[in-house]
Amino acid sequence: MADARRAGLSDALYVVPPFHRDSGDRNAAALATFTAQLGRHGNAVRRGLILGEIKSVTPTPYGVRYGLAHQRTGLFASTALDERVHRSYRPAFSQAAAEHGARRVGLFLVERSPQGNLTVVDMAAMLLNRLYIPADSSHEVVMGDALADHGRAFIKPVRYDGTDAVFPDFVLSDTPHTYVEVYGIRGRESYDQRKRVKQAIYQRRGAGLIEWDVTEPLPDLSLPGPGGGA
Repeated sequence: MADARRAGLSDALYVVPPFHRDSGDRNAAALATFTAQLGRHGNAVRRGLILGEIKSVTPTPYGVRYGLAHQRTGLFASTALDERVHRSYRPAFSQAAAEHGARRVGLFLVERSPQGNLTVVDMAAMLLNRLYIPADSSHEVVMGDALADHGRAFIKPVRYDGTDAVFPDFVLSDTPHTYVEVYGIRGRESYDQRKRVKQAIYQRRGAGLIEWDVTEPLPDLSLPGPGGGA
């Protein structure tokens, strides 16, 4: 793979840009330049990274084709790799996520085949809501969309640093010390116990807590006070 420290990040990573009529030719030329550097060079095979939104996964005689938003050129992968990716990133490829209009972004390690196709060697995928906010499940997609629909300002924590006793699903930033927890698992004692521990921690801190048991309707998410619904 191209060494980003020596060759420059743009040589190692291609981020699919938004398509506009006046930039279509320029985008196609940029992808062609990126693709041309891939493949075998002497005794080395040069690979690169492509970051883009996955719009479709369709079968081919040899595996699957990943169609990306804003890009005509597809990426090709073996059936074995596609099945492994679906297992590793199950929420991103779930039917429930698709039914809720979720998005999927993929980071693809690719090489150029002798025929000039872009072949996926490895990849990672992330589930997002319609506003490209990361989500760990289809239930978080629903909550993220609902918070946005209610005009709430919020943060989605994506990395647990191990320093806090809780790791909320969302943190509201338009009201002080207010957290959102989505409970999507039922009948598992360890999960229920952890839920009770988190509730106790929030209570001790005097924090506001919005909870959603996904078997129930969404709670009121309106902004409290003047102009809000609460």
